[in-house]
Amino acid sequence: MRVLWEDAAESNGAVQVMYQFGREPEEHAALDLLAAVAEQPFFDELRTKKTLGYIVSSGVRSAEGVRALVFVAQSETARPKALAAAIDAFVRETLPARVATLGARELGEFSDGI
Repeated sequence: MRVLWEDAAESNGAVQVMYQFGREPEEHAALDLLAAVAEQPFFDELRTKKTLGYIVSSGVRSAEGVRALVFVAQSETARPKALAAAIDAFVRETLPARVATLGARELGEFSDGI
């Protein structure tokens, strides 16, 4: 679900994008691993390289037994549509490319960290 609302009088904008995962333990483990892999590159791309937001974060959220991978960006310089587009680009391009480059050792390090 996507809800975008903009107030022209407000200089700040924010977006939260959630990708729900299943309820099985294997899906929870995959979600935790993906969240660990995504966290640093997401911050680096949106906050450091693109300077899109003063709040940029990602992680896992749970509600009523459903877990989700969540990406958040808040900015005074970028409108919500631009923030949502940057998050979408990260999820569609940067994150899959990052996952594809993971070697067994690095994947093991992420796995050990969760």
